[in-house]
Amino acid sequence: MKIAILGAGALGCTIGATLTEGGHETWLIDRSPLHVETMRRDGLLVDDDKSTRRIAVCAARSH
Repeated sequence: MKIAILGAGALGCTIGATLTEGGHETWLIDRSPLHVETMRRDGLLVDDDKSTRRIAVCAARSH
């Protein structure tokens, strides 16, 4: 399934990381060029009761 999340704040990133780990093509959309570039380059750092891990995500800038 292809999913787009408009607004890649704390909640959008959390949901996006979970969906990505579940095998869905998930795009995080944000207005900040710096935020989008950082997500593309570094992924998202997830720290939960399972482990701490970095998840590569798809990110794009909205105009």
